[in-house]
Amino acid sequence: MILVIVFLLQRREITIVDVIISTVLILVSVLFVVYHYHSKNALSDEKEKVRVLRKKIDCTTATEQITYVEYEVATHLFVYWGKAMKKPEKVFDEEEYYSHIHPDDLPIARTVVDFLHSGKDESLAIEYRWLFTGTTKYSWQYHEIFPFVSNSKGIVTKYLAVCHKNNIWHKMDENIKSIRKKISFISKSSGLIFIDYDISANNFKILDKEGEYADIIVPLDQWEKAVHPDDLPFVNELLAKLRQRNTEQMSTEFRYKYSKKESYTWFAIDINAYLFDDEDRTTRYLILAKENDAWHKTYDEMIRLSNKAELLKMISRYLENLGRKVRTPLNAVMGFSDVMSDEDSEEVRMEYKKIISDNSAMILRMSDDILTLSKIEAGDFSFNRTVFRVSDFFNEVMRSKITSLLESGINICIRPKAGDFSVKLDLSRVVDIVSTILNYFASYTNGRDILIEYFTKDDGVCVVFSDPSFVIKEEKLKHVFERFDNIDNSSKYIPGIGLPICKAILSANKGKASVESSPEKGTVFTFWIPCEITL
Repeated sequence: MILVIVFLLQRREITIVDVIISTVLILVSVLFVVYHYHSKNALSDEKEKVRVLRKKIDCTTATEQITYVEYEVATHLFVYWGKAMKKPEKVFDEEEYYSHIHPDDLPIARTVVDFLHSGKDESLAIEYRWLFTGTTKYSWQYHEIFPFVSNSKGIVTKYLAVCHKNNIWHKMDENIKSIRKKISFISKSSGLIFIDYDISANNFKILDKEGEYADIIVPLDQWEKAVHPDDLPFVNELLAKLRQRNTEQMSTEFRYKYSKKESYTWFAIDINAYLFDDEDRTTRYLILAKENDAWHKTYDEMIRLSNKAELLKMISRYLENLGRKVRTPLNAVMGFSDVMSDEDSEEVRMEYKKIISDNSAMILRMSDDILTLSKIEAGDFSFNRTVFRVSDFFNEVMRSKITSLLESGINICIRPKAGDFSVKLDLSRVVDIVSTILNYFASYTNGRDILIEYFTKDDGVCVVFSDPSFVIKEEKLKHVFERFDNIDNSSKYIPGIGLPICKAILSANKGKASVESSPEKGTVFTFWIPCEITL
């Protein structure tokens, strides 16, 4: 081409202007060809993208679970696109739209139409029931509505709705509700409570049994306030163990107080890990709590009846032992009464009179002890608790008893180990126990010095009696709280209700009694009973 132009110029058949114009035309033609080529390729690429997009949409709509609907704001018309998205399958107006809506969901449908009329550049998610053409059963539809086309002023002229059939989800929801109702019936009839413990959040969630209300979240501090004070240390240990995240199952029980109740309720607790992290460590526990008050009441009643039976056996043995011992003072009273009238010596008669008086007093004490036993039996070991100071108990209530021992030459030393305090106990029962132990010591002491110490211990009061002057042999020591026999094998009567009955009273009220005896320390009796302490 260039050679042709040079040749023509040499022959002066064209001018330089013609050359320039021709060159420009040639360049324009070349650029047009190049542009046309690239445009064709680009259009081909866009068509391919559209084809791929249509194929993807076809895949989403193939199962009839997802459909697409356009809404034209200006015409108020809905355009329903078919599976292939090549052309609309149906165009319908708002009146027909309302005719497909479930009557109960019409207010929701009106909200949708008002939103479409607004032209707002916003999205909307909503659900209602729709009756498809040719069917008789409504289908749950979940709609996500997006702005599709807007004008130059930013007002939406077309919306696109992605419609999901939601029947499966609702069926699952109905099944879950049905299951929860069954669980609710079981839990209500058996007193079960379901609790979720989230280790990270460190709180408890009481699950709603019926699924109609929100689950109740209980913070840890509120939970701890509702646990019985006696059970709180154990419960804290339990929580510490759960926080280690390696416990899968555990069973226990403790007392818990509902917010609207004044008393605590026993709960049997079963704990199971059910959620784990990537390292297979527990993140959440499901706690199954069952009210256990009935079992505890039954157990307490069983213990009460067992204690009652044991009491009757002890009283029977006590009366049997007393029956043998009462003959001695009775024979003395009857015998010396007969011979005293025949005795001429005033001195001898006074001696007989003293013997009769002493034995009569012993018979009277035996009668008093039998009366005390009958009262204990009638009360089933129960304590009628009142508040009193321990120092007042020994200085005033026990004054006559201690005075009588002092008059007989026995020295009583009473010493509080940690200051004085008040207790809430059954005063008469404590008198019975202390008097019986003192009578026991007074019957065997050799040094005639008895030490009584009292102090608080483990939420209760502890009283210790000690006398270094006498020792109980080992074979007798283990039966002190079991038999009414005298440790010296004598037939003398030791006033009181008997050590076995003292221990039974203490045990029935969750107390303890023990005895130790050795040549180095002598004999030590200890009893402890739980009670309220006031310093």
